[in-house]
Amino acid sequence: MLSIKVDYVVPLNDMQLLVFFENGVVKKFDVKPIMKDYPEFEALKNPDIFNLVQVEPGGYGISWDENLDCSEGELWENGIEIPLDTADFVSYIKYISTKCSS
Repeated sequence: MLSIKVDYVVPLNDMQLLVFFENGVVKKFDVKPIMKDYPEFEALKNPDIFNLVQVEPGGYGISWDENLDCSEGELWENGIEIPLDTADFVSYIKYISTKCSS
C-alpha cells in the first residue's frame, strides 16, 4: 500500500479526530478502540492531553507525545471517510469566526 500522508488533524469530542489527508480525503477516526490493545492510550481520556495531538513530521502519522502515536496507515484504514474536504472545513471556520466576532 502506498503511504497517504496526513496534512492536518483536529481533535473532536468523545476521543475522535478529524484527519485531513494529502489526497484531499477527510476521515473521522475514533481513538477509543485503540485502548483495548494499547492501555497506554488511556492517558488520552484526559482532554488536556488528547487536545495536544499533532501531525508527525512528513505526515507519517500523528502523535500526542513521544510514547503515544498513530500511523497514517492506521488512520487511513480505520477512519471513516466523511464528505468534507479541506476547503469546506476552512470555509466553515471562516464562517464561524465571523459569526462569533459579530
